[in-house]
Amino acid sequence: MSYILDALKRAESERERGSIPGLHTQQVLPGAPGTAAASAGQAYLLPAVGIVVVILGAIGLYLFAPVSLRLNVHGPQAAAPATTPLPAPQISALTAVPDSVRVPEAASTPPAEPGSSGRKAADTAETRAAARRARDDAPPVPKAPEPRIYSVAELPDTVRLELPRLVVGGSSYSTNPALRMLMINGQMYQEKDQPAPNLQLEQIRQGSAVLKYKGYRYKITY
Repeated sequence: MSYILDALKRAESERERGSIPGLHTQQVLPGAPGTAAASAGQAYLLPAVGIVVVILGAIGLYLFAPVSLRLNVHGPQAAAPATTPLPAPQISALTAVPDSVRVPEAASTPPAEPGSSGRKAADTAETRAAARRARDDAPPVPKAPEPRIYSVAELPDTVRLELPRLVVGGSSYSTNPALRMLMINGQMYQEKDQPAPNLQLEQIRQGSAVLKYKGYRYKITY
């Protein structure tokens, strides 16, 4: 770069000296050897300077130009290859299917005979009727006999002597056992209550009550 600037400076100084001769400027005769050499140097210097200026301008343009312009200088970008979608695989109807993949065919159900549903309904009704007749004809299951209900006088002497003393003050009878009540020794009791130790009020009746003491059932009236 310094050589180019020096050359430009020399050319400028020589041009100034050639245009305005001074007092001490030596006159060169045409045809002299020095004149021919100088003319030849000037003839080669000017094209060289022009080439250098063009190269410098191209370098500056490349360095300071936008990126898009530099890319266009190198040539158009290669277009991206278009992707062609692959065709969907088609299954031919004639393709053989392995035996392991085949769906088993539904077993053919023989057609129902006409009137079979009516016969089945009749058989079911007859079966139910026969079961009902057998249940009605069966003898009743005998119930276990209830333990005997004694009167106080029928109890053994040892048990009768141990009975707690009971004083009935009133009663309330209802068809609903939960509403039946009996007042004994000034307190209200319901069925299954225990008015005294080892004594249970089993049942409250109209005008009487059944109690149980040590396994013996006996009845009192009021």
